[in-house]
Amino acid sequence: MVFSGEMNDLRRDIEMTKGIIRSQKLHQTPDKKVKELRDHIKKLEAARNERMEFVVWKDFPERLDENITRMYLQRFRQLPEQFHEESQFVNVTMFGGVGVGKSSFLNTVVTALMDKNRIYRDYLTSPLKTSESKTKTFQLEKLRMDGGKVLPIRFYDCPGIDKDEDVTMNLDVLEAVINGHVKGDSKFNPVEIRNKYGESYRKDPTFKNAMHCVVFVIKATTNILEPDDETLKKMKDIQGRINGPRKVRQLAIVTYIDEIGVPNTDMENVFKYSCVKDICNDVAKFLQMDLQSVHPVANYHEDNIPNAAKNALSLMALWDIVECGERHIQKKYEKRFEDDY
Repeated sequence: MVFSGEMNDLRRDIEMTKGIIRSQKLHQTPDKKVKELRDHIKKLEAARNERMEFVVWKDFPERLDENITRMYLQRFRQLPEQFHEESQFVNVTMFGGVGVGKSSFLNTVVTALMDKNRIYRDYLTSPLKTSESKTKTFQLEKLRMDGGKVLPIRFYDCPGIDKDEDVTMNLDVLEAVINGHVKGDSKFNPVEIRNKYGESYRKDPTFKNAMHCVVFVIKATTNILEPDDETLKKMKDIQGRINGPRKVRQLAIVTYIDEIGVPNTDMENVFKYSCVKDICNDVAKFLQMDLQSVHPVANYHEDNIPNAAKNALSLMALWDIVECGERHIQKKYEKRFEDDY
């Protein structure tokens, strides 16, 4: 059973669009325009069929709109300049395969934070079909809001995890990143990192250099049950190294949800799609975390103008990242007299 109110909205849109086609007389309407209108009808009808009443997410809004975006923007504006005098920033790194949307997520976050009628593309992203990471340095990214406020969070953007264990992101390199051994804005040199030398390697990192939140980025089209996926294997293996009584906080982002059945025209209703909840459930089980720690997002690729729902999704994920990192920092300093770090 679908939501009656939403169904009525869809039916009204469908009938209105069909009326446009009829009123324009098909034989007098350019073929391209007819195709656009018919494609719009198909997307609306597909949305009507996919959105199900029984899909319920705890603590997630039923519908995403500009009100949700404004609420989260206000939360970010109220953040302090620093979380702790010894660890001013929440340090975050994202792990994921090549081309899964790590840098695109940063672009979407910047677009949402700036709250302008334009899409920001500050970070170099990979083509949609590629096997090579565009990120060549361990980039330190500061996030600013419209008005210049710098948020107390730093992203350290890593190259994508690929299949080549010998020259790139093996477990020793990933663990070194998490523990703060790799300097921000340095050339990412896996050989130096593994051998613990060079300009990019920090020999004696402190807690303020370490990562306070690790975000695993997985594409929605990924087959989580595929046993031979090297990226998924590395994610589980690195979890095995960092999990423990004082483990660094971990979250997951599921990208490209627009490729599994959620049209951009209906993104505001993303939490009513069973396909989205199914893949997020699979990711939660795979990474052994609760569903509320897995955030679906749709980044900007071919879009020309911002989308309120996409902005809201990115801000919701970013807020959870900030809160998790802040809790990790506070927990550390609450136990500062314990020699366990």
